[in-house]
Amino acid sequence: MAATTGCERDSLVSSLFGDGLVPVDSALGRHHEPARCLSFPESRQWIGYGMSHWDLLHKPAVYRQLVRWLA
Repeated sequence: MAATTGCERDSLVSSLFGDGLVPVDSALGRHHEPARCLSFPESRQWIGYGMSHWDLLHKPAVYRQLVRWLA
């Protein structure tokens, strides 16, 4: 699970700044060196757009995604 303050999938803000604390690639376990990738399946990756790191604690969309994964 990752968040980004950018409002669009491919925006410069999304790719550079992430949620203001953790870059999106880091949050999703991505790394340019294959040995350091966590290789989470696509079905277990989620990005919240227009969110800060702290928004992950209380946004309804985050809760809904967690419920989907845990169902």
